[in-house]
Amino acid sequence: MKVLSSIAIVLVFLIVSSVQAQNGWMPQTSGTAENLNSISAPSTSSITTVGDFGVVLHSIDGGLTWNTQTAPTAFYEAVSFYDDNIGVMTGSGGAIIHTTDGGSTWQEQQNGWMITYYGAHQVNEQAAFVAGVNTIFQPLMSFTTDGWQTQQDVAFYVYYQGSYNEGTVNDIHFFNETTGVAAVSIWNGNGAIVRTENQGQGWTTVAWVDQSINAIDFYTGSTGFAVGNNGIGLLTYNNGNDWEIRDTGVSVDLNDISFATYSYGWAVGDGGTIIYTDWSGNTWEPQSSGTTENLTGVSFVNTDNGWVVGDNGTILNYGEIVPWDVTVSLTHTSPPIVIPATGGSFDFNIAVTNNETSPVSFNVWTMVTLPNTVEFGPLIGPIDLNFDPGFSANRDRTQVVPANAPAGMYTYDAYVGIYPDIIWNEDHFDFEKLATGDGIAITGWECWGESFVDAVEETANLPAEIALGSAYPNPFNPKTVLSYKLQAASLVNLSVYDISGRLVTELVNAWRDAGVHEVMFDGSDLSSGVYLYRLTAGEFTNTGKMVLLK
Repeated sequence: MKVLSSIAIVLVFLIVSSVQAQNGWMPQTSGTAENLNSISAPSTSSITTVGDFGVVLHSIDGGLTWNTQTAPTAFYEAVSFYDDNIGVMTGSGGAIIHTTDGGSTWQEQQNGWMITYYGAHQVNEQAAFVAGVNTIFQPLMSFTTDGWQTQQDVAFYVYYQGSYNEGTVNDIHFFNETTGVAAVSIWNGNGAIVRTENQGQGWTTVAWVDQSINAIDFYTGSTGFAVGNNGIGLLTYNNGNDWEIRDTGVSVDLNDISFATYSYGWAVGDGGTIIYTDWSGNTWEPQSSGTTENLTGVSFVNTDNGWVVGDNGTILNYGEIVPWDVTVSLTHTSPPIVIPATGGSFDFNIAVTNNETSPVSFNVWTMVTLPNTVEFGPLIGPIDLNFDPGFSANRDRTQVVPANAPAGMYTYDAYVGIYPDIIWNEDHFDFEKLATGDGIAITGWECWGESFVDAVEETANLPAEIALGSAYPNPFNPKTVLSYKLQAASLVNLSVYDISGRLVTELVNAWRDAGVHEVMFDGSDLSSGVYLYRLTAGEFTNTGKMVLLK
């Protein structure tokens, strides 16, 4: 324990608990580090996501496993399925690629052009629409009504207040084979929603705003919502003929939107942003994604099953969460303590273990519960971690309690899960701050010490067992290196004895993480002879012999 002034001793009660299953977002393993740009989930048994460098991934088990599908090379920006079998994807080079067997085979309709499509909508078994921008910066739409036996292309300008404007169609939604709406970025940074009733032969501008419109979705023919840059949101109740601004509660760029029912919808955006509505977009609330990656696509089957994709291969699944078996424990190094009125600090160890048989991504963070029961923080984190199966890491930290903290009983809290709402496991200990006491006043709830960030790099190539290595060199004069391996984090004691069994020195007596460790032993002050070194780690004990020759 470390304090900046005098301390007193009190009892500490240690509480460990876990929580029940709840709905929320959980990461899934995509198997790629490429950016994923769009996702379409016609059902829980057929989900397709597409991205940069021709990445096409398909899942038939709700996203538990993702398999790569073979398709022509392109930077895919959009994918849309009508059912489990019939869909279209599109992107750079004017790529239009379609399937009738769930992506087992993809047919190339068009590729290699100097145009880019950003939106796609498979309306029914025969009709599909894709849209983007051509080489002279005109909004462009291509479509079929006969399963791509024939294709029609329509380029246009966005008309507003007497001017014809260049732009890019970012998303498109058709109610049937003739009537639809499109979300557009205008060349000068503005945004528009345009509507057609004749397959794009004529477009009417039905909304004009000062931000790019990036995505649009309708659950029914009448009610729809559009999102765009700087958190802009627009709502329609009459098939997209009229639109009203709605406050989404965020200011980041929103990139996609999906409604599961008339009322329930989700939108995603930059920096890991996910927002949710249960009132058709009239009000929005944030949800914790557990990531800071830019999120680019979202698709919901129903209110209990949805998926989000984003940069660096990010895939998230929404549904009932059964907490992963990842545990956190707090150990006060000199329990218990009291902090004087002028403030102080205490040392503690925080350990995190993945008890699962597969890798798990999660957050770890700490809070403090004040005497008035209000929780304050986080003091550590939230830190993004990904632990391999069985991996454990622990860190020694120092927590400052400032002079201006109110007197009374506190609880120091540690959590693992998805910050801040999803808690899989937690641990706590109590401490007290006095109303009186002398010392140098300190400020701030600083917490410093060993970092968890480097723990991610330690998960590879873990030892298969605990082992004590040979001293090297041996014989030695006057220094040698002792090594040992830990399969998991353990309380370690490594000591040196003379041949009669008397303790010469204690080299290690502390928690150490899983991995390979080396310790230098210096025999400069010792006589020549045989010395023993002994390792104790948990229930493991082993002894080695080394010879000092001077």
